[in-house]
Amino acid sequence: AESESALARARIAAREAEAEARLAVSALELARRDFEGAAAAKELRARASERARDLRGRGVATEAQEETAALALSQAERELIARERAVDAAENRAAVAEIALERARLAVRDAERALADTEMRAPFAGIVAEARAVEGRRVARGETLGALLDPLSWEARVEAPPRDAPPARRE
Repeated sequence: AESESALARARIAAREAEAEARLAVSALELARRDFEGAAAAKELRARASERARDLRGRGVATEAQEETAALALSQAERELIARERAVDAAENRAAVAEIALERARLAVRDAERALADTEMRAPFAGIVAEARAVEGRRVARGETLGALLDPLSWEARVEAPPRDAPPARRE
């Protein structure tokens, strides 16, 4: 019973680890998309800043317009760095989730092996004469858990008056 419940707990933990791994992979995909969006926004801000600088050089734009475009570019660059860090963090979470999933799968295999090792076998089919095993208690390999009687090897000695005894046979 203990081995069966240990296996059930290991399987539940493995399912939880699988769910965590899926969430981590999903978060990583979202982080990568956010990064791509931030990279595209930075490129747009870089072009706008370059355009503002060019227009100011031609006397069409003001210094304030050029500074506003440069500030927007600077903010886009900071946002891109933040998104890059978010991708790194998501990659690390996904890697940790994969490791946890592998550990959970190993725990399931160990629990399955432990359950398989709990099988009790007798060397012959017989009648249980004594049972010392207690459900849920750990036992050592080779420990005596009870006694079996082999009904095919029974012998009986009976005393009876000669008149009631069957005729003797020699074997």
